[in-house]
Amino acid sequence: MTESLLRKLGLRDRVDVLTRLQGTLDVLIRTAKPLTPTEHADLTDSGFQPRFSLGNVVGGAVHNPADLEAVAALPFVDRIELSRAVFLDR
Repeated sequence: MTESLLRKLGLRDRVDVLTRLQGTLDVLIRTAKPLTPTEHADLTDSGFQPRFSLGNVVGGAVHNPADLEAVAALPFVDRIELSRAVFLDR
């Protein structure tokens, strides 16, 4: 795991990424400000598939956990969090 990814992921998310070496990960990305069209393109080119954007938060997925390294290397990405269910089915 690169230093930039370690800095931008919380401890719980680091463990989760290390245990899921394949498959799709739903993630939330916090940026310093809303994305410009160029930053949006850079994010997509890094392997991130955006689903929504609200202010400085972008939600989406990476289909390969290794793509998180490229996402974390982008200078405008401040924080990466794995998305988790808030409401569990009964």
